[in-house]
Amino acid sequence: MGNCCGSKAAAALRLEAEPQTSELMLIQLGEKPLEDLLAKPKPKYELLGRALDGVVRVQNRLATALSEKRVLGCILSVLLLFIIAFSSATSPPLPSARTKEGKKPDSKVVFFDSEDLPDVIPRPPASYPENIKGVFWMDQWGYYGHSDLSSGFEDGVMSFGDTQFHTLNVSTREIFVSTSGPSWTWLNNAAAYGQYDGIARYGSYFFQWNEDYTRARIWPSKHHNGRNNFGLGGGFDNLMLYFVQFWMTRQTPPKDACPPAADATKEERSACAPWRRDSCLLWCFGSLIGINKQQTYYVFRVVNEKGHKVDPYFTELQNLAYTRVAPDAQAAFVHNITLDDLGHQENSMFHGVYTEPSGR
Repeated sequence: MGNCCGSKAAAALRLEAEPQTSELMLIQLGEKPLEDLLAKPKPKYELLGRALDGVVRVQNRLATALSEKRVLGCILSVLLLFIIAFSSATSPPLPSARTKEGKKPDSKVVFFDSEDLPDVIPRPPASYPENIKGVFWMDQWGYYGHSDLSSGFEDGVMSFGDTQFHTLNVSTREIFVSTSGPSWTWLNNAAAYGQYDGIARYGSYFFQWNEDYTRARIWPSKHHNGRNNFGLGGGFDNLMLYFVQFWMTRQTPPKDACPPAADATKEERSACAPWRRDSCLLWCFGSLIGINKQQTYYVFRVVNEKGHKVDPYFTELQNLAYTRVAPDAQAAFVHNITLDDLGHQENSMFHGVYTEPSGR
């Protein structure tokens, strides 16, 4: 009995001397029920302990979140590597060696009357496949046909006839087309001057055709220090080109539907275009759920292989050129372009004419 009382007294002394004594000891004393003890204001040490517990829980949650982010980062890294590897397997991903082909020849801007376009733009040789003969209007703006693009470059028509720059490799079915040469035309306004001077002078497009020339993969390239750069090299701004994909696909116009009627819709007009031009970013990843969708516009033949105008497409191209013309002498001067008398005309366009051999 004495030992029991002594034990309680000792416990009480310890409780008084040590405020941090656990609630179990209070229960052992039998002096108060557990409910009272739970209702009792908590000592300061316990509030501190709970605060520390809260800090630990926050740390654990942060660690979990960081772990999840690392996992997400790993997934994105793997996806990025897959995209790069997939692109590399279907393209020339690395810069070419230093060659004459990698150096673009200098060119100067020459203005011309759009009515004279068939005589100004070089057409492909007779030996080229029928599908790529003639001169083509890239209706990026959706002026005549349908276009998903909210804006476009201020270029007009193109052909595969710039044999001074490059000729079709019939074995590999590949060809380069210069954007600053005679077979690539531009509308006459300040934006076109800037795009020509800042982009076209250093760029070209590389077409890789399938066996029957009904589909082409198109690779934009940038010429820098004697190399052709397909996304990698030539400056950080060129890296974006590695993650975009361009295609041109042959269309079969509906029977007896072309040329379209004067009151035809843009969709009906687009069906008469010989080519459909598609663009993707990162292979249109996400398009199945409605994001990052493919963007399309249509390409019309405005001059045939014999040099004859093809209407109504040629006339509509002229109408577009007229609506976009805005000669600007000051802007032309800034971009090393001489705005001559033809350049001041309302129906003028321009292209580049080489001032030195291309070396191709």
